[in-house]
Amino acid sequence: MPYRHRVIQPLLPYEKRLIAALGCSEEEYRHFSAEVERKSKKRPEAYAHIPDIRNDPSGGVLTSILVSLVVGAISTAASYLLSPKPKQPDQPAEIRRRQLGSQSGRTIFSPSFGFDSAQELAAYGNVVPIVFTRREETYETGGLLISPQLVWSRM
Repeated sequence: MPYRHRVIQPLLPYEKRLIAALGCSEEEYRHFSAEVERKSKKRPEAYAHIPDIRNDPSGGVLTSILVSLVVGAISTAASYLLSPKPKQPDQPAEIRRRQLGSQSGRTIFSPSFGFDSAQELAAYGNVVPIVFTRREETYETGGLLISPQLVWSRM
C-alpha cells in the first residue's frame, strides 16, 4: 500500500457536540473514525459466497459493460427465437382481391375492405359505377363514402 498523507479535516459542529456528549478527546474521536472507515472497507467472511460487485473505476466499468453486452445479446437472441414468423404466401406473385358477398341498398358502393386501403384500378371491360347524390341542408351529419375503381384513360 503506497504512503498516503492523511489530510486532517476540520470537525463538523455535530461531531463536536458528539465528542462533548461522549466525553472523549478529539484525538480519540479521529482514531475511532479512522478505524470505522478502515473496517468498513474490509469484507466479512460471511459474505464470501456472495459476488463482490462494486462501482469502482478499477474493473467495475469494464465488468458492467461486458455484463450489459452479454445480457443484451441473450435477450435479443431470445426475442428473435420467440417472435412469430410470417407465413409464406401460397399465392402466385400476383395478389388477388378478396370478393365479399354482394351488397345492396345504401351500402352497395361502400368499401368493404377498410378505410385505409388505396383505390384500385379498374380492369378493361369492368363496369365502373358512378354515384350521384343529393345533399339536403337539413342534415349536418352523415354523407357517403365511396371508393370506386380508378379508370386510366389516354387521349
